[in-house]
Amino acid sequence: MRNAFILAPVLAASLAVAAVPASARSITGNWQGTVQVGKMQVRLVLHIRRDASGALNARLNNLDPEHSASIPVTAIALHGSRLTFSVASMNASYSGVVAADAKSIAGEWTTRGRSEPVEFPRMTWKAVPVQSFQHQAQFVPYRR
Repeated sequence: MRNAFILAPVLAASLAVAAVPASARSITGNWQGTVQVGKMQVRLVLHIRRDASGALNARLNNLDPEHSASIPVTAIALHGSRLTFSVASMNASYSGVVAADAKSIAGEWTTRGRSEPVEFPRMTWKAVPVQSFQHQAQFVPYRR
């Protein structure tokens, strides 16, 4: 009987976590999408994190080296598998659905009254061997 009292809260907590869709549990991370701005295509990275209280916060980074900037997302919310966020400095908003496998978010980017479909696939980092000057195949001696 005593074990039942101990196991009941653990079981309830695990059921509560299981009831949350996988996409909601794994929304944090980095997502990359391409947005059409006039005649330009802008590649953006959406960084989604949870703070200490569990609330979502996010930033956008422009991958264009000439215009790279970290842009704060002013509001972000996840309701089930629907993710919405707005970026006041760009006068833009996004509403999308997180895929069941949590590998992409498909939705609509809206700015200045115009909407367009934008997908944010999850970014995956792969280890790439780095070749430094010291590790070149051919050694070049230093001469004075």
